[in-house]
Amino acid sequence: MKLSFSIRNWDGIGWNEFCEAAKYTRMSGIELYDIAGPVFSGKESPTNPELAAVSRRRLIGDKLAVSCVDTAADFVDASSAREMDECIRVAVNLGIPFIGIHTSSSDTDACADAIERILEMIGTRPVVALVETSGLYADTQILRDLLNRFSDDRLAALWDMYSTCVTAGEDPERTITNLGAYVRHVHIHDFTKKDGAPVPELIGDGLLPLKELMNALRSINYDGFISLEWDPDWMPEIADMEIIFTHFVNVMGRFQNTRLNEKHLYWNNSHTGKYSG
Repeated sequence: MKLSFSIRNWDGIGWNEFCEAAKYTRMSGIELYDIAGPVFSGKESPTNPELAAVSRRRLIGDKLAVSCVDTAADFVDASSAREMDECIRVAVNLGIPFIGIHTSSSDTDACADAIERILEMIGTRPVVALVETSGLYADTQILRDLLNRFSDDRLAALWDMYSTCVTAGEDPERTITNLGAYVRHVHIHDFTKKDGAPVPELIGDGLLPLKELMNALRSINYDGFISLEWDPDWMPEIADMEIIFTHFVNVMGRFQNTRLNEKHLYWNNSHTGKYSG
């Protein structure tokens, strides 16, 4: 099981600190968010194209990967094009396979038009845009219909487990029945209820049906990342990265791997990478 965390909401923390936190807590990846944000400013930013090779070597040396880069803007908004173009560039330079996109629009035709433009921007580059199961698309039947409309290898789903379970009221079996292998990346955070309303909770201590969710991933032989989303303002008394991330790793360690059949990997001739046999 590959675990990562999103840097979203962790303000005032630099890239090096994120890398150290990932290593210390035995995470496998880091998920980027808002590449125009302060963590990516300055010459030492990992998104600096001049440092792309250095950044990739460091990640490999630390046995880390960038699991995904998430956009901050609504993908239906015309102003999001510039951010998407930059995300594609960064993804290619750093070897990031996925770009997470989201929208609050309920206009399915407008969403489809926007995705058409995104796919044109991606072109032949090795990047997949992932539509998050949030807003209208927390209803995964609607998202499935959108993805089927394109049937494009450059387009898939980012399963936000909280949104499908709480916002849409779907059980994990229904979600995975609708999306199946479209699921390429996962966001997770737990919740409990206070006065009948959902409030954030430490992973494993809340009401999110973790066992059922992991079984759903296992049913599709999922081998991607499960990425924690957390806002330190949710629980200011324990707003410490290492505590939150260590708890996440420990809880997720209770579950079996979501991949049932491990691929056997072979080195290529130049010994620069591996392929499945």
